[in-house]
Amino acid sequence: FSLEGQLRLMRDIMGADFSGPSPVPVLYPLDDYAVMDVTALTRVWHGMELKLALRNALDAEYQAMYGYPMPGRNLSLAVRYNL
Repeated sequence: FSLEGQLRLMRDIMGADFSGPSPVPVLYPLDDYAVMDVTALTRVWHGMELKLALRNALDAEYQAMYGYPMPGRNLSLAVRYNL
């Protein structure tokens, strides 16, 4: 069994808006944010592993690119079998 966590802190980011008539984008400051991901991995049988990942565990509302909000908290399960 293994447990892994990752915390990303983003500050002072600028986002570009290309929707105007000018080919030069308008830059806007984006809000600072923190995103935490947690992953658990375990072997359940000979060669079979289960991976459970919780993304954006803190359910942060943020934009990594201007005008594109990122998804909230989400959970995924993966099964891998090695022959």
